[in-house]
Amino acid sequence: MNEVEYKTYDATYLKKYEITKLPKYLILAIKRFTENRFFIEKNPTIVNFPISFDMAEFLDAKVSDTYTSTEYNLLSNICHDGTPLPVPTLLTFTCPVRLSGSMCKIYT
Repeated sequence: MNEVEYKTYDATYLKKYEITKLPKYLILAIKRFTENRFFIEKNPTIVNFPISFDMAEFLDAKVSDTYTSTEYNLLSNICHDGTPLPVPTLLTFTCPVRLSGSMCKIYT
């Protein structure tokens, strides 16, 4: 991964990361919890995941021509429901997995 800094119009800097090699499987972790001195809370925003995701715009320009496909297909996501730590009550995780086509199996 390369880190590139760009100077913006108001003399601040913007960092951009470019991927130099695509992995076989792409795993993304989205931070949904924030904490301060008093409590931990979960971000209640509903997240819609795309079925396919193209990584071409994040690839370094020098290596983008070496890949025939830069698209990833969503196979699964993990859903959390319950109260956050330190006192978890009724904590559940579900994981719907796409098997083939529209076939899906849900793990709890």
